[in-house]
Amino acid sequence: MGHSFAEIIIGEDNPADARLITLCLEEYGLPLEVKTFHSGRALKEHLSESGLPNVPTYLFLDFFLTEIEGPRLLKWIRSKEGISPLPVIMMSGSYLEEVREKSYEFGGNYFLEKSTDPEQFFRELRGILTYFFRQQNLSN
Repeated sequence: MGHSFAEIIIGEDNPADARLITLCLEEYGLPLEVKTFHSGRALKEHLSESGLPNVPTYLFLDFFLTEIEGPRLLKWIRSKEGISPLPVIMMSGSYLEEVREKSYEFGGNYFLEKSTDPEQFFRELRGILTYFFRQQNLSN
């Protein structure tokens, strides 16, 4: 396997949403390594054991992830040396302002509402990734 351009970690218990994110990532045509975790516990174990790779890494984290919810997991990430700088995009299908506020309060870098319109969700995901790739001086 060649070198990865970036690693994308997805913490999402809804298979359809995880697949939509993966499809958006594949559209970039870049050597991205995508890892999906369907529970907060599995994601936490992965981050505990592996730390962060030597490539830019981004986490898409569902607010209402099973076993360990997104805000609790995000608070843990921000407290751990070595993984605390990980850019985290919190996601939720909830349109409640408290969900957005809590995402930022616990250290999220961006909040993404999971639109019921797949095309809108796709556009927003693409915009977020383009922004983060530019921040890291990466381009497609």
